[in-house]
Amino acid sequence: SAEAVFAATRRSLDESRAQLQKASLDTVLLHRPDHRWVAEGAAWRALREAREAGEIRAIGISATSPEAALEGLEDPDVQVMQVPSSVLDRRLVTLGFFDAARDRGVEVHIRSAFLQGVAFMNVEELPVHLAGLGPCLMEIDSWSGAREVTRAAVFLAYALSLPVSRVVIGCERAEQLEWNLAASAMAPRLQEDLDALVGSLPELGEEVLDPACWPPAG
Repeated sequence: SAEAVFAATRRSLDESRAQLQKASLDTVLLHRPDHRWVAEGAAWRALREAREAGEIRAIGISATSPEAALEGLEDPDVQVMQVPSSVLDRRLVTLGFFDAARDRGVEVHIRSAFLQGVAFMNVEELPVHLAGLGPCLMEIDSWSGAREVTRAAVFLAYALSLPVSRVVIGCERAEQLEWNLAASAMAPRLQEDLDALVGSLPELGEEVLDPACWPPAG
């Protein structure tokens, strides 16, 4: 019921504030854009009320597609949006999303900068459903090799070149964090002539860009 969803959302927010030992959470995003309307919009209402009470600085959504991202800009309550984008997935740039988000005052965070780990895969080991990425990865390898940097550093440099507030990446080990910091420091140098590389890469379809379209692992 709507009441149960509202109560569960409130409970989750209270638990998060308690565990973080903070009176106010910085940002809270709904995991799916359509969760704004589930159970008569109870979860979204709970977030709006918590924001009004000063318990959250900003609320927003994690968009699952370019269409969902653009639709999210039409909701005046969306202050922050997390979206996927990478040097291989430039759909939001093509659609003018980042400019529109800036004009609307929406804070944008990038995820999937490495396209769910594709940046680290050997071309010859790509699964069948991602084989279409092979030529693009080889083009990036040629470009990065000439500059004596890793392919993944190029992915990160591109993500950091976008007009966004945050680039969200994961780390499992300390050495991965150290590598990401080093690659981030290298990004400005790579960005100087990154446009030429980006211009040489084809536009790809959602069948390879959207992990939701990939077959289940295993």
